[in-house]
Amino acid sequence: MPFLIMLILLFVIPWLAFVLLGFFLLFWLILLPLGFAGRSLFWLFAGPSQLFRILLNRKVRENHALEHATIHVLEIQTGIAQIEGTADENGFAIRGVLEPETVYEAAIQALRRLKAGETNLAIHPKCGTTVIIVNTLASLIFIIILFATGNLNLLNVVLALVISHFTGPLSSKVVQKYVTTSPQVDPGLEITGVSVKHPQGNTGFIQIRGPVELYIHTVRDYEEVQPEIVG
Repeated sequence: MPFLIMLILLFVIPWLAFVLLGFFLLFWLILLPLGFAGRSLFWLFAGPSQLFRILLNRKVRENHALEHATIHVLEIQTGIAQIEGTADENGFAIRGVLEPETVYEAAIQALRRLKAGETNLAIHPKCGTTVIIVNTLASLIFIIILFATGNLNLLNVVLALVISHFTGPLSSKVVQKYVTTSPQVDPGLEITGVSVKHPQGNTGFIQIRGPVELYIHTVRDYEEVQPEIVG
């Protein structure tokens, strides 16, 4: 569409078309590689630091594994492909399925299967780990190419993105297995209930209400169970 507009302007206002063409060339050939270079430096530190924080927290890794296993079960039972989740120390959230009983039963089944040794359920191709890995790999590859060639150009950006998008998903499975999940969950890990949550954010001007999610509470049998308020 932008090229079509420029072609029209080329005949109507020739000088404006050349100005726009020059801007697009400047953006793609100079500004975009510079921006990607800055982004690469950020991800070289941000990506590994995020993974390292998860690695050091076994509770999050176990709940992350249970989240993935639950999503696997739900995808088979419901046929819904767009199910998402996030995990923390106290459990995990599921978005895309709104029936508490369905999610609770799926989580119970997922936990039982993980404890029975079905560790493959802890790995999921749509995990957010893949995003971190792809971004980190793209940044690392771009920096390596930059130092090897000494050229900051669009071709290096494209090459880094292509390689990272091919290798990232495969690397993600390994990272999920050994870093961001713990497939061998604690034998004392238990599910204590499900609650409905309405995530909210504040931009400073308006309050943003996120999509409804179901939060699955977990506890280890050696921990004190806190009363839960379901809302």
